[in-house]
Amino acid sequence: MIATLAFGLLALGVGIGLSFQSAINASLARSLESALLAATISFSVGAAALFLVSLVSGQLSLVGAGWRSVPLPYWIAGGIIGAGFVWSATFLVPRIGVASLLSFAIAGQLLSAVVIDHFGLIGVAERALTLGRAAGLMLLLIGAFLVSFA
Repeated sequence: MIATLAFGLLALGVGIGLSFQSAINASLARSLESALLAATISFSVGAAALFLVSLVSGQLSLVGAGWRSVPLPYWIAGGIIGAGFVWSATFLVPRIGVASLLSFAIAGQLLSAVVIDHFGLIGVAERALTLGRAAGLMLLLIGAFLVSFA
């Protein structure tokens, strides 16, 4: 229970960070007059930071036994999806605002998450789509529309 609460608070902090990241990247794009260039810089700085932390922590080892058995989509899909999010957020914030962007992005995340959980996709344990989960998803979708259009 306490660990779940702590992890929930960490996730809340991550969400707060995403709001600031989106606004900062949009300001960078405005200064550079390019959402694509701003996203490239943001993603490159983030990749360099993660590389450095991996190196310093000793976790950067391509000699490990399992790295060759990782399916190719696992190597590339997450990075492509992440880059797409950073670029689209950088592009969309000046057009629809941070609140609309993130409310729809979070609704999209939850929609795909319940599908992934329900069918146990990508190696995730199956968790049935219950009436409560479906109601929560509908409330989140309604909330996204209210945040954006009310």
